[in-house]
Amino acid sequence: FQFLAGPYLHLSTQHGVNLAWETSTPAKTVIEYGTQEPLDRRLALPPGDPIQTATLEGLEPETTYFYRLRATGADGKTLDSGLLSFKTAVRSESPFTFALLGDPETRPHIGRRVAELVWDERPDFALNVGDLTDGGEEPHKWQWNFEYFPGLGALHQRVPVFPVPGNGEGDLYWYKRYHQLPE
Repeated sequence: FQFLAGPYLHLSTQHGVNLAWETSTPAKTVIEYGTQEPLDRRLALPPGDPIQTATLEGLEPETTYFYRLRATGADGKTLDSGLLSFKTAVRSESPFTFALLGDPETRPHIGRRVAELVWDERPDFALNVGDLTDGGEEPHKWQWNFEYFPGLGALHQRVPVFPVPGNGEGDLYWYKRYHQLPE
């Protein structure tokens, strides 16, 4: 029983953020979150698909939140994401920063280093302009779990990412499963 992806953030707004993760088997999940410890909000989800998503709502704009995700498998084993943080989207009149990434494909060691450098700048969000994987079609799920998420995961746990598919995402099967995006 392990995390195969995430937790990671996407589709951030001024009042909410989507959180996603994947466990190796279905799990009951509890997300605790708030602006300080002890975390005062809680969202519980029943076991479902191993790829799960949740929307944290009712948040304040331009505010740092902390969160922890705990997933419990059928065998009683619990995974803990550790304490992580994110910031909600800025107000429309506020300045913002963003990171622009692209083409991490089959180089998780380079993606990891880029993620560390980007995190040092504390952007409000990140755009990943494609070729997240090197042909991450349905039969190539390993490219997501062993290349993409291990490479950029530490950044995506703290900074919402808005990905754009490239030709490396092929049939878009896993791309659509892993991301909730605006219309």
